[in-house]
Amino acid sequence: MGEIESTLARIEGIRQAVVVRREDRPGDKRLVAYYTGSEELTTDAFLQALKTTLPAYMIPSFFLRVEQFPQTPNGQARYRTALLLLARIRPQLAQDYIAPRTAWTKQLAELCV
Repeated sequence: MGEIESTLARIEGIRQAVVVRREDRPGDKRLVAYYTGSEELTTDAFLQALKTTLPAYMIPSFFLRVEQFPQTPNGQARYRTALLLLARIRPQLAQDYIAPRTAWTKQLAELCV
């Protein structure tokens, strides 16, 4: 995890990064990267930066921006424990969300809800 976090921290626009292994569904373990920094960063930017230095199995499935990491009363960051509480926030997916644009895709989206 430390190697992934240090690689993420070298990406321009990221102040801090923490990677945790989440298991949202039993047996479905994934790496999730939480970061503080620029809102302009996209999943593609992360993937391009990480693929050049890390093997595929070390690249997180999701990237989730947080305003700041939760802290203890004395000001130290409580990264991993507190991030488990953020599990219900929707992370960025491998492909950015594109809203339905045509009448047909809007109708299809309504059927899927």
